[in-house]
Amino acid sequence: MSSKTLARSGASLIRRLFNPFLHQKSSSSHDLFLQSSEISSKLFPSFSKFQTSLHLPESDTETLKKVDSDGILYPHGLPSLRFFLPDESLFFLLIMFKVGVWNIRGFNSLAKQKEVKDLVSLHQLDILGLVETKVHQDQQIHCSVELLATKEIFRLSVVYARNSAICRQDLWSELRMLSANSEPWLVAGDFNTVSNSAEKLGGNLIHFNNCESFLRAMDDAGLFDLKSIGMKFTWSNLQHGGACIVSKLDRVLVNVAWQGLFPGSLADFRPPRLSDHSPLLVSVGKANPSGPRFQKLKLVKRALQAWSKQKFGIISESVLSVAMSLEDTQKALLLDPSNTHLQNLESHHRTSLIDWQHREESSLRQKSRVQWLQLGDSNSKFFYSTVQSRRAINRISHIVDDQGNALSHKLDAGALTGLFSLHPRCSSPLVTHLAFADDLFIFSKADQSSAAGIKSLLLSFGLASGLNVNFNKSAIFFAGVSRPNRESISSFLHMKEGHWSGRYLGAPLSSSRLSYADCNPLISTFTRKLSAWKSSSLSYAGRCELIKIVLNGSTLYWCSAFKLPQAVIFRLEQLMSRFLWAGSDSSKVIHKVSWAKVCSPISEVKVPSPCSWAWRGILGVRSQAENLILHLIDSGLQTLLWLEPWHPTGILWNRFGQSIATDIGNRLSLVSQIRNRAGWCPPVPHCTPLIAIWDSLSNLHSLRPVDSDKVVWTPDRRGQFTLRSAWNAIRDHQQGVSWSAIVWSKPGVPRFSFILWMAARGRLLTQDRLVKYGMLARSMCILCQIHPENETHLFFQCPYSNEVWLGILHKHGETHIPLATWNEELDWISHNWHGRDQLAKIKRFSLSVTVYLIWQERNSRIFQHSFLPPDALIRKASDRVQLRFSGLPLASSDTCQNRDFFSAWGLNADFSPKPLICIKWHPPEEGTICLNIAGVSSDARSGWGCLFRDFKGTASFAVAGACSPLSSLLAELEAALRGLLFARDAGIRHLIVLTSSQTVVGCLSGSQEWPWECWPISSKIEELFSGFLSLSFALSNPLANRGATFLANFCIIGHHMSWTPISFPCALSSIVEDELVTSL
Repeated sequence: MSSKTLARSGASLIRRLFNPFLHQKSSSSHDLFLQSSEISSKLFPSFSKFQTSLHLPESDTETLKKVDSDGILYPHGLPSLRFFLPDESLFFLLIMFKVGVWNIRGFNSLAKQKEVKDLVSLHQLDILGLVETKVHQDQQIHCSVELLATKEIFRLSVVYARNSAICRQDLWSELRMLSANSEPWLVAGDFNTVSNSAEKLGGNLIHFNNCESFLRAMDDAGLFDLKSIGMKFTWSNLQHGGACIVSKLDRVLVNVAWQGLFPGSLADFRPPRLSDHSPLLVSVGKANPSGPRFQKLKLVKRALQAWSKQKFGIISESVLSVAMSLEDTQKALLLDPSNTHLQNLESHHRTSLIDWQHREESSLRQKSRVQWLQLGDSNSKFFYSTVQSRRAINRISHIVDDQGNALSHKLDAGALTGLFSLHPRCSSPLVTHLAFADDLFIFSKADQSSAAGIKSLLLSFGLASGLNVNFNKSAIFFAGVSRPNRESISSFLHMKEGHWSGRYLGAPLSSSRLSYADCNPLISTFTRKLSAWKSSSLSYAGRCELIKIVLNGSTLYWCSAFKLPQAVIFRLEQLMSRFLWAGSDSSKVIHKVSWAKVCSPISEVKVPSPCSWAWRGILGVRSQAENLILHLIDSGLQTLLWLEPWHPTGILWNRFGQSIATDIGNRLSLVSQIRNRAGWCPPVPHCTPLIAIWDSLSNLHSLRPVDSDKVVWTPDRRGQFTLRSAWNAIRDHQQGVSWSAIVWSKPGVPRFSFILWMAARGRLLTQDRLVKYGMLARSMCILCQIHPENETHLFFQCPYSNEVWLGILHKHGETHIPLATWNEELDWISHNWHGRDQLAKIKRFSLSVTVYLIWQERNSRIFQHSFLPPDALIRKASDRVQLRFSGLPLASSDTCQNRDFFSAWGLNADFSPKPLICIKWHPPEEGTICLNIAGVSSDARSGWGCLFRDFKGTASFAVAGACSPLSSLLAELEAALRGLLFARDAGIRHLIVLTSSQTVVGCLSGSQEWPWECWPISSKIEELFSGFLSLSFALSNPLANRGATFLANFCIIGHHMSWTPISFPCALSSIVEDELVTSL
């Protein structure tokens, strides 16, 4: 704003200075110019540079021509920027011209001709395109424009599309054909269609096929809307009231090359005046960012940064310093209470401390909102947890009046007491209102008494809570109500009558299944966002982040309320896949990795399946979902016996049909009819299928006696349905890969990891793949010019890349020689560079950097003809590693090999030895027995072990067993159950249970909710609690729990074993003795 004010003030002053020079002919030109320049040199010191080089001739006319040709004045007497900024080293070049396009009907009219003249004169147009409906010609005019000052060329297309959607296909085809030229391109005019339903008001509904056809044509042509101001709707049918129709038919489109050449371009949609279409004005500007204005802003930025660091950069230290000064002053004041100076000083320090504390609080609040940006260009859980905590703090669950009554309760009570009549379809169940965010929908019968009752409730609630309803901003919707009644009720409530659009918060409100047309707003949202992004130079990793955060967020918002049609899902995935691999919605793109593989987990890769696509398409989702739902039966009062999947065989009615329902009741019989508090009590079956069903009842999951049955979602540990668990349960699981932890290792850089991921999948566009696609005649490695190029050759059999990779391995201190194939090399790296230590992380990051830089060097040689030797690429990789790890705390054991490793990479590490940690077994109180439990699980078996010790730490008893495979948590709980049973039978009354599982401790102590799979065993365990006088649970270090772990791995399936200290195995005796004092 200050720079604009300066320029405007300078322009005004210069015009005043030069007014006599331009209009008074009696004065001498030399005297007048010297007088003007003398004044201006004080205001603008840079103007004095012109005085030595500018010699005015005798003629005023020649003087003006000379001044104008030197760029000091515009033709109308306004100073140019060169007048203020004559320094050529900081010259700010601004090329400005204007293009206008106007669909003006009836150009033969003198009034319309005058409108065009006024438009050209007022806005100083350089190019004007007129679209007149009476002229029969093609739908577009194309021309090439050359800027004389810079010799730059761009293309201009003026469009007038036909009213027929079929005829417009010819225009779309021609635009696609012209897009093959990479020159800057400006397309403007009347397209006779809109891009989405929001661009039209009134009239018939928009047919989405026309919108989609237009959007696809623009994407294929690489065109997008230029930034614009002015009128939102550019065409009107010039009618009033309900017959009025407005829409955005005129637009300005540009391509990426135009945006790069003229970044300051702006479209202005002016009022239509005498026409039905708005004129389009395009101001084209090109700026040199190295101008003095930018230089001054950079200097201001540096000064502000220094000031901010000085004032606010040491907030925490300042708070501590002021607090200490306040304490010292208060101590001195206690010794001399009457000292006025100390009293004033204490007051000053107290005020300063409050001020600095407010600054610290404000700084921390801002950091909690933006700190996620500093974590890199990938999102973190920290950001989402921060947002959730802020939402939880700001959330208002309900507002009550003085009597504690919430508004929702008052509305329900008003309906039940007859204060207002219910809506005819909201009586059963009772629905008086719906609330979402700050919106409230109230449903009632459309009569005067109901309106009066609702208004009184809202007013009384406003008096109690202070939240008054703004009736002027509210609306009332009617259905099947006569006009007089509508007007009467609206007038009484002081509300306007609303017109329901069928949408709320961007999503359609429909009681039936959504159609493709209903999802048009979602698809339009995708296309608009992609059009805005494709002008940006985004890497693959950047596009991935936008897809995951923005596009998937929009999709999940809709999926949370609706089931999207398959065609819509296919279209959305198509848009996301095209954007990922091409940066736009162009159909001319090579999908380097299929979308299904992109969406699969990073640790899996698909193995070709012999089954056909038709067979995979037959697989139904509903049958899979039935197998993922488990009914845990208690009383059976909430579960249908025949129609719900509570039995392992599934829904009994679907399996056996009417033949079994004759035994017990009908189709709606409940499970409670074959169950009571004592257990299962089925009647004697009369049909053969029920015999096996009744026999298997004892093996079913059942709960401890509670109020109701439980329905759990088995893929989720908590038993709750989530999109992640559902997708993971029904998706096509693929074979795991060993390199996933190498590719996506942290800390990493997304763009490096993405290229490494594509290389690991074998999907980089190497020349052998381009030959296969028919895009190249032969394959030849650009790095060595000897062998054909493929991924195995590029990584790392090529002499160039092999030298680079050996240099990286040398920095690691490795003597490894690259293997024959790329996959073998990845397997070797996965086997040798795994782990969480700093050395392994640096090695894994160096791999991603090396692959990225080799691929970048290969592309630079092909497209930019720039070459780097191998040693330069090694130094570049070393710089990237240093930049990534130099700010991280690095620690390692003090060995010569580790010191050489960090020295080779130029990194500083902490080699101080780690402190020795001693873990000692702490005995319980006298008379209390200690029980160590452990559980192990594998694909072949699960085992559990229990070790009893007295209060002195002496092992007194051990028991162990094994069973069929369970989860690790269930195996640990099985050990707890067995240990409690043995303790009860042995007469132990004071017991402390130790385990190395924090989840088990939380569940047993009641501080954590039981996972659903543990509900059956939890009831058995909790029944044993009452048999002990004192029972506690504690977390044990795994090193102090090795005896129980040894026992869990000891037995084979189906065997239970017990030992006394005399019969302990030798290994167990050694572990028990060593556990009393363990050093790490």
